[in-house]
Amino acid sequence: MRRSRSYTHALKLSPGLRDALAARGEAYRRSERHEPARADFDALFEIDPHDEWALAHRGAARRRAGDFKGAIEDLSKALELQPDYDWARGRRAQALTFAGHPETASEDFQTAVDRLSDNHWLLSRAQSFAM
Repeated sequence: MRRSRSYTHALKLSPGLRDALAARGEAYRRSERHEPARADFDALFEIDPHDEWALAHRGAARRRAGDFKGAIEDLSKALELQPDYDWARGRRAQALTFAGHPETASEDFQTAVDRLSDNHWLLSRAQSFAM
């Protein structure tokens, strides 16, 4: 919470400060404050509509808020912009699983695991989502 206030102060001084928007959005997302996180990621996307990081993190916030369709859309767009963005691929696999598409989720997990076999987070997620 304290971090997000610091970023908010920085944004009052310089409203278009991309790094502060990104950091505050991520702080909100990690603290389960999905709507303010999404608003910051929306603002980042307005600054740069080709910002795969903003799309992926907005997708992650949407997934945590239960908007699986929106999460899949955002994460898919992020992967169109950067096909080797396996953080986004892992989050999309989670959203696909929750949305009732386990076969497609399994493909995403497998693709990411094949490329990032030393990523313990991804491996544990793939196993927990019954790959």
